[in-house]
Amino acid sequence: MTGTPGMLFKTPVNYQNSSGGRFFFVQLISRDVETGAFTFQSNGGLDDFYPYPGMPTSDAPNVGVLNPPDNSQTMDVIANMFLMWQSSTPNSIPVPLGYQTWGVSGTATCAYSCGTAKNWIVTTSQAGPIGKFIVSNASQTSVGNNTLQYGYPTWTGRVQD
Repeated sequence: MTGTPGMLFKTPVNYQNSSGGRFFFVQLISRDVETGAFTFQSNGGLDDFYPYPGMPTSDAPNVGVLNPPDNSQTMDVIANMFLMWQSSTPNSIPVPLGYQTWGVSGTATCAYSCGTAKNWIVTTSQAGPIGKFIVSNASQTSVGNNTLQYGYPTWTGRVQD
């Protein structure tokens, strides 16, 4: 993560945790498209780590290097942060409680001396939640470009940019 968080995820409230279990996050990326000094595109997968580090935690996509001769860079990222819970009972499995979709998009441009960061101007920028927290259920089969099995997040690879 770099810079200001695109999204902040806090410790859950109003959930009973009488068994001594633990909450954690799993984040799937539905879309990650970046153009500029380099071009990167991904259409789904695990966001770097399982479980996602921290509780609470924040996330913001990495920003590519702003290099000449490029004079424009764009970013469009959609992610799904799953709230998981696992009982402290031996041999228990994690259970998805639900997920929050969020995104970051923006464009930066440069008219001259583009090797200097101060000459770049953010021309569009948007970050934050998309819709409301979705409670998991066994009939869920997908979110964005990712497959769910009975509401559980699944992935075949990691998204690394």
